[in-house]
Amino acid sequence: MPLHQLLCCVAAFLSALCVERGFATPLPPITRPAQDEIVYQIMPIAWRDSNLDTVGPISTRFGDFGGLAATESLDYLQYLGVTMIYLQPIFPSAAYHGYQHGPADALNASFGTQAQFLAFVNAAHARGIKVILDFVAYGISQNSTYFTSAFHNPASTYDSFLAFTDSGNNTFVGSNYNTWNGAGVGFIHWDLTNPAVVTLITNWAKKWMDPNSDGDPSDGVDGFRLDHAWASGGEGWGANITFWETWCSSLRALRSDVFLFCEPSDWGNVGTDLLTPNAFDAVVTKPWEFAARTAVTSKLAAGLYSATATAVSAVPAGKLLIAEMNDHDSNRLASEFSSNNARQKVGAAILFTQPFPPNVYYGDELGMKGIKASVGSDANDIPMREPFKWKAVAGAPMTNYAAVTAGTPAPTYSANNDGRSVEEQKGVAGSLLESYRALIAVRQGSIALRRGSYIPVSSPHSGVFAFVRHEATQTVLVAINLDSASANTTLNLSGFTVPSAGTVPVSLENGASFPSITTVNKAAYSITLGARAWFITRAELTPPVSTSHADTHAAVRCGRFVTSRNANMSLVVCGQRGRTESTLCACRQRCASREHQWKYPARRNSTHALHRCQSWLEARTKRTCDRASSIAARWHSAA
Repeated sequence: MPLHQLLCCVAAFLSALCVERGFATPLPPITRPAQDEIVYQIMPIAWRDSNLDTVGPISTRFGDFGGLAATESLDYLQYLGVTMIYLQPIFPSAAYHGYQHGPADALNASFGTQAQFLAFVNAAHARGIKVILDFVAYGISQNSTYFTSAFHNPASTYDSFLAFTDSGNNTFVGSNYNTWNGAGVGFIHWDLTNPAVVTLITNWAKKWMDPNSDGDPSDGVDGFRLDHAWASGGEGWGANITFWETWCSSLRALRSDVFLFCEPSDWGNVGTDLLTPNAFDAVVTKPWEFAARTAVTSKLAAGLYSATATAVSAVPAGKLLIAEMNDHDSNRLASEFSSNNARQKVGAAILFTQPFPPNVYYGDELGMKGIKASVGSDANDIPMREPFKWKAVAGAPMTNYAAVTAGTPAPTYSANNDGRSVEEQKGVAGSLLESYRALIAVRQGSIALRRGSYIPVSSPHSGVFAFVRHEATQTVLVAINLDSASANTTLNLSGFTVPSAGTVPVSLENGASFPSITTVNKAAYSITLGARAWFITRAELTPPVSTSHADTHAAVRCGRFVTSRNANMSLVVCGQRGRTESTLCACRQRCASREHQWKYPARRNSTHALHRCQSWLEARTKRTCDRASSIAARWHSAA
């Protein structure tokens, strides 16, 4: 029997071992560094139906836990290369998407029972796939007992639990809106300065980490994704970094390797203010997402160089950023990229080669389309969240949840036989699905891509995004052509050391060899890339300086200490240790992003801006450079 079939049988057997309270026999914990994960985001209602359910006369076929646990579902995710499933909220909620949910110690009955959910978790674990739950910690549904008991009733036991703004509990911090079927959804914020509330929602999370409360979390979920988190501010009544540190620390006391990441409420911020030592392990880097999407549509690499440099330098040592090209709040990539498969593929090449664990939004690997609508309710977003396309022709087990949309139906972007389904793409050479799968396999097979540092590499071509990913045992050179025309250009690798006999880059995708990089040609290494094409190659390139995340962070920290020119001073440390092309490339991006402050030419990444930046570096005194280098060394040693 093939191994994957044997694993399926084992998973099915283990899932059948649910006892009276719905607890499945636990499997050994999955021990895998977070850097190695391939995250896949699923909206449960849209994923897969297992029981042909209906709402009135409508065959809605809501997605459910049985659909998640189905052999075909897990087979597909394993085939794609997914190692971590991130589920959007599964708790009681009037909203189809699950946000603004009720008490998180219960499950949305339309998805199934606790036994069915835990059977899914165990089946995923049997395949080495982790499960992460989306969680709203800063408030609760107005349908909950907490609100209905305390609204207009200051004598309620829950009076101090919620963010009421007057003595009569008549007004509060919260929101109201209409959801997909016309029903009202109300939400109220917690008062998280109340320790009883903190304990309550902490225990809700712990329940799903250790569902049978035996102190062994191996039968529970592997972590949480927190929605709409902020580090400071009055809104939320205590939903700040102090709360997050307390909450995260409590969960780590139960399971030290629980994975906790969040979506920053400020999408314009990298979000690293939420990455204090005791807070989250990772944040979703929204500025990078927007820069990557813009790079694909504009065919220009400058903004992506800048966003990546900013993200890499901002993340604290020991913490991570999550990279994504899309999620449930944005127009689908296929629509954003004009249904152009080449654009979608180059976007995937960017995503899977970055120094951040990638998150794939369900259906993007199939080219599912969708643009935000305007129908007067939160059904506006349904076009970006349509049922996952298992089949070429709509029908079970595909869901039909949007059929209950009230008023004007949201536009339908999926069509029968449109080429955007698992059935139509699986195993088809050159399909978008197979391109995603191949790139995921390359990432999983490369320790440098999963865990290595990031070093930008410059090119005179405005549409080429090039960089090196370096780990102690492997160096990978990547060049991606964003342009719709082929690129005959060069890469400046002058800062890298190559063997005296040169090094022949070898493709990690197909084993093909490229012309040798030598001491003679490394300053202008010639490459030819087809339109929206790329290469991902292994090469013997020794970076000019230590490029670990810790060293980068130390340089930034010491730079901020010795000068007020925060954005550029970290480069002094690098410059003092040897002026390199990677340093100058980073310098170019930093200078270009601050042209309005430094009176550089308006054109981004101009040659003059680069020269001015170089001149500024060279004008710094040796004393300052020595001081910066010394501080960096001491700081890194202490870290």
